[in-house]
Amino acid sequence: MVDGLILPRLRALESRLVSPERLDDLAEGLKSRYLIAATPFLMSFGNPHTRRPGFFSCYPLGWIEDSLDSIEEMRHKMRTIHMSGGGAGIDLSKLRPKGAPVDQGQGIASGPVGFLPDFDAVTGTTNQGGRRRGALLVQLDWDHPDIADFVEAKKFNAKLKRFIQTVPPGERTAQGTTLSNMNTTVNAFGEYCQQRELMRMIAENMWANGDAGLLFVDNRRKDAPMREE
Repeated sequence: MVDGLILPRLRALESRLVSPERLDDLAEGLKSRYLIAATPFLMSFGNPHTRRPGFFSCYPLGWIEDSLDSIEEMRHKMRTIHMSGGGAGIDLSKLRPKGAPVDQGQGIASGPVGFLPDFDAVTGTTNQGGRRRGALLVQLDWDHPDIADFVEAKKFNAKLKRFIQTVPPGERTAQGTTLSNMNTTVNAFGEYCQQRELMRMIAENMWANGDAGLLFVDNRRKDAPMREE
């Protein structure tokens, strides 16, 4: 595959992007399995027909600030990344909880969970480079006031469940859960493990649909090769 597909693309880029020596090293790394290229690389590198090349799979975009402008900006970033073949990761922990006052008390916030369908729609309708479905990971701190709703966000709601039960059995596989274009993860740190009810809820939902996952923040910080300043 490397000789037949990747090498011609590498040679096509020789004079434009990378020195011949670097291309030889890259080709040798791929052939020898020292490097395992991600799907966006295989689809895009040296492909003269794509207008939206992307070479990486995962783009951690960090926190969304607690404002509609920040939310809209993140949606634009997500869409751009999906169009170039990548997936995005976002953190909603800075968003105010559901019911909190907004606009100087003239309205109330929908909370992080209220924006999940919106982000899911961006991911589901913007294919990765036009070749596959988008991918999104959404995180929330375990001590956020809305964590229970977040953990259970991908459950079948009662109305959808009743609808699916009316679909003939042979056709039910076409019906997916809500928020089917994202994975949800709880940021676990500090004394999260003492919250027995929360842990039970996470375990039950993991069993039911695989989400919400757990990201062990303390271990990540301790074992990361690049230390936080």
